[in-house]
Amino acid sequence: GALRSLAAVLGEAGCALESLGLSFCKLSAKGVALVADGLARNASVRHLVLSNNPLGDEGAEALARVVGGLGGALEKVDVSYAKVTASGAESLGRACQASATVTTVALGGNDLSGLGDAGVDILLGAGRLTTLDIGQCNLSPAAVARVLQGLGDNASLTAIDLRQNGIGSEAQAALVAAIAKNGHLDSLELRGNKATTEMREAVEAAWRKNSRKHRGPVFI
Repeated sequence: GALRSLAAVLGEAGCALESLGLSFCKLSAKGVALVADGLARNASVRHLVLSNNPLGDEGAEALARVVGGLGGALEKVDVSYAKVTASGAESLGRACQASATVTTVALGGNDLSGLGDAGVDILLGAGRLTTLDIGQCNLSPAAVARVLQGLGDNASLTAIDLRQNGIGSEAQAALVAAIAKNGHLDSLELRGNKATTEMREAVEAAWRKNSRKHRGPVFI
C-alpha cells in the first residue's frame, strides 16, 4: 500500500526529504510502525508530524523504538492529539534521551493524567530537548508541581507549553520560583489555565524581573 511505498522511499539512500507531515491521515499503530521502519534507514528527515492520528501508546512505542537509535537528522517529533497516554509519552521521552538530535517534542492534546513523577522527569530530562508541548494534557496537580520543580533546574528547555491544564493559584509560588530560577526560558505558554489576577501579576513580575527573559512573552 501507500505506507509501504512511503517507507521504501524513506529508506532509500538518495532520499532528501526533510519534513514529513502525516497529520489527519487516520494512521494506526500499524501504519506508524511502517513509517518508523522507513525512518530507521533514513538520514534526512528533520521534522516528523504525526498529529491528529489514532496512534495510541502502541504507535508511540513503535516510533520510540527507532527514534532513540536514529543516526540521521530528526529534530522534531509531533504526536499531539494522537490518543497517547502516559505510557506512550514515557517511551518517547526515553527515546529522546537516547537521541543525539531530537530537540522538539509535541504531546499536546493527549490524556497524560496518569503521568507521575518518574514520567515527568523522563520528559524534562530528554536529552537535548529545547521545546516541549504538554498543553491540554489533563495533567494532575502533582504532575504540574513536578513539572514546575523540574523546570527551575532544567538546563536545556527554552520553550514549554502548559496551556489548559487546570493550573491555578495553588501553583503560583512554584511557578514564580521556576521562572526566577530558570535563566534561559524564552517562552512559557499558560493560556486557558485558572489564573487569578494575583497569580497573573506575580508571574508577569517574575518574568520581567529576570532580565534574560526579555525575548519571550508569558501567556496567562
